[in-house]
Amino acid sequence: MGKHFQAFLFVIIAQILFIAGETDPGDGAVLFSIKASWQNLPRNWIGSDPCGSGWDGINCTNSRVTSMNLEGMNIMGTEFGDIPSLSELQDLSNNRGFKGTLPSSIGSLTNLSALILVGCSFFGPIPESIGSLQNLVYLALNKNSFSGPIPNSIGNLSKLDRLDLNDNKLNGSIPVSNASLSGLDMLVNTKHLVLNNNQLTGGIPSTLGYVQTLMVVRLDSNFLNGSVPSNLNNLTILKQLYLSNNNLIGSVPNLTGMNSLYYVLMERTQLEGGIPVNLFNSSNLENVIDGYGVYILTNGISLLSNNQLSGNLNLSASNSSQLGLLDLQNNSITNLELGTGNGTELKLAEVKSSSKTGIIIGAAVGSSVLVLLLLCVGVYALQQRRRVTRALAHNTSASLNHEMRSDSFPHLKGARCFSFEELKKCTDNFSESKQIGSGGYGKVYRGTLDTGRLVAIKRAQPGSLQGANEFKTEIELLSRIHHKNVVGLVGFCCSKGEQMLIYEYIPNGTLIDSLSGKSGIRMDWMRRLRVALDAARGLSYLHELANPPIIHRDVKPSNILLDDNLNAKVADFGISKPISDTGKSYITTEVKGTMGYVDPEYYMTQQLTQKSDVYSFGIVLLELITGIKPVERRKNILWEVKKAMDNASDPSELLEILDPAMGRGTSLVCLEKFLNLAMSCVSEISRSRPKMGEVVREIENIIQEAGSNLNSQFVSFNLSSFEEHTDSFDSSVSFVPFRGEGH
Repeated sequence: MGKHFQAFLFVIIAQILFIAGETDPGDGAVLFSIKASWQNLPRNWIGSDPCGSGWDGINCTNSRVTSMNLEGMNIMGTEFGDIPSLSELQDLSNNRGFKGTLPSSIGSLTNLSALILVGCSFFGPIPESIGSLQNLVYLALNKNSFSGPIPNSIGNLSKLDRLDLNDNKLNGSIPVSNASLSGLDMLVNTKHLVLNNNQLTGGIPSTLGYVQTLMVVRLDSNFLNGSVPSNLNNLTILKQLYLSNNNLIGSVPNLTGMNSLYYVLMERTQLEGGIPVNLFNSSNLENVIDGYGVYILTNGISLLSNNQLSGNLNLSASNSSQLGLLDLQNNSITNLELGTGNGTELKLAEVKSSSKTGIIIGAAVGSSVLVLLLLCVGVYALQQRRRVTRALAHNTSASLNHEMRSDSFPHLKGARCFSFEELKKCTDNFSESKQIGSGGYGKVYRGTLDTGRLVAIKRAQPGSLQGANEFKTEIELLSRIHHKNVVGLVGFCCSKGEQMLIYEYIPNGTLIDSLSGKSGIRMDWMRRLRVALDAARGLSYLHELANPPIIHRDVKPSNILLDDNLNAKVADFGISKPISDTGKSYITTEVKGTMGYVDPEYYMTQQLTQKSDVYSFGIVLLELITGIKPVERRKNILWEVKKAMDNASDPSELLEILDPAMGRGTSLVCLEKFLNLAMSCVSEISRSRPKMGEVVREIENIIQEAGSNLNSQFVSFNLSSFEEHTDSFDSSVSFVPFRGEGH
């Protein structure tokens, strides 16, 4: 009763105080009611006038609350509450703290254009009232625990551009319209239908073929059955079709009408019979090349492995000049006829995997540049495999069985030695629920120390253990690094055959999580500039102020973390190299790093310098501005940007390479300067690249010219300015989209 009475008092007080303020009294009362029930609120949620005093995350127009964006604020206890009473609300996105059930009153937000509640903790059914949101353009409820059927009423959302419900527990059939009910086949303006990773049953509705605006259809990883409807062929602008991991039967459909199709996945279904050769006639179908775990992605893929396909396959007349690889592993194809056409030679390759031999048809491409790239990738991959094999064969147990204590490290500064029992306790015996990441080194766990401090515990897997001396050297090196833009080492553990490093806990994940959409953090232009500045400052510290100076060697978005306030911190020093003389290069016996980010001069000469980090950072800058991965579907980020800059007669023409998730708030002058800086960092000759300190100063100048105080809060852009996206809202920025053809 006390809690309800407190909320009642807030409402009464709000009604009185808002008379003289800029906030509509009704909206103000709702915000104060919310404030009374939520915890860990932003510091500036004070005073009696939310619109007038500019509460963080609350945007107003003409005294009415029109947007609520609480990303990165770690607000707790966020029941949906009275939010549906904010009748002028247009954008309800990036609010990962919400939990509970989605109330039917959500249907009263009839002005809402974007409802993006990705990665929250919602459960229960999606209310039918959601079909009342007639102005909705973006609906993304993915990565929750919604259950029950997909509401038929979603078919009423005639303005919907994107529907993303993946990664839930939705069941039942895909709803279609009939005489009395609407259905998803009525979404006549929808471009993206993303329903994968649910528990949907029944067949694929044939009437989906009438939604001719569809560009992406993801129905994979459900329990769908029946055949693939032939009239999906009507989807002439469809670019991506995912049907894998279902119980589909019948023959592979003829998709020749899909003239824009470049990505087809039908793996692990029960499709059988012969393959229509016309399936490969789309001029856009391209390939995935897979070798030793290294992938070069081109503009498409055709995967039909692990089905029940049989008979003859004649590709000699295929019209797809771009078809590079067709994966038919684990089928019963008895005869293949290959040929040449449009200058592309099809070849047969054997790929061994888990003692099975499959059939893969690849294309020999005439470009000498691509051949050289593939050769480099092959050599690099082979080197990596040999290195891993040597590491696995190396027995480190003899040097690790003894306990290492803090007094074993004469040069240790600030970090402490933890016992195995301490770390076991603070991770609940390394519970899967505490795991927050994994990689080649091992797994990363979130732990809570006895002091209440959150930490990230990086636990080496057996194949990644170092010798005792190497581990000791790494710990002493990390313990000397102290900078606000570098992740700090809290301690270590080396006992019972284990090696663990304990770092400060960084809650908002990696930069790649945000760029790929996993984190739900909206990466607008100013935020990307600030992230670039923070990361540059961290690297500049490592190069110029650390003692000894350090070359990171693996600068990439997945090694840049974002803290509570979205400050960026450089992380992961597993392959870093201290150097004694900053003016000289270091000759390595083994090239280390991540393909796409490795300095080509370092790769060719094995001479490692600080300018190698500058090159990698330049690629990160290009990734920040374009959203394109370094090598993706036969698109090389350097080539794409160079081509755009060479062809641009006016700065406005550079907009075509922008990641559309940023919105249109970008100063073209600043954009051009940012691109010029990035391109100088990736100069082929290392001596032509700037030092990291110079990079820092240039980014500071760009931010100042863009009109942002270096200590100010970030500016957000409205979703309505976003352009076409593909794939899933993986929050997705509200969502940061997967980049598809045409970007």
